Amino acid sequence: MFFEIDPELIKKAENESKRRWFRDSEAACDLFIWENADQKIERFQFWHEDALVEWKTGQGLRTGHVNQSSGSFTHYQTQLYRMHNHFDNELLSLVNDVMHQKNVENEDVLAQVKQILFEIATRH
Repeated sequence: MFFEIDPELIKKAENESKRRWFRDSEAACDLFIWENADQKIERFQFWHEDALVEWKTGQGLRTGHVNQSSGSFTHYQTQLYRMHNHFDNELLSLVNDVMHQKNVENEDVLAQVKQILFEIATRH
């Protein structure tokens, strides 16, 4: 089950939408969402171990992996992850599977993410 991390622990960048962090209690999964003023998701990132699936309104879906060799874990300015040149359908399937097997404390968040993933899957 995904539990929400205390919002006070999340550093917010200036002019950034409300960001929320959900951590899976059983696996190495994190779900980050950004909400607009109407509490609709405008961006999300789903991390599973070193894999990333990111969706953003107007930009669509991208996949990537943690950039282990970049020095990002020792140098603050280095990018933490690298995005794939081509979309990774296996990662999308993984995210779909996890999101349909797990619960999220906030059912509205889960319903929105599932709807976004459904819309993406029907286009691919």
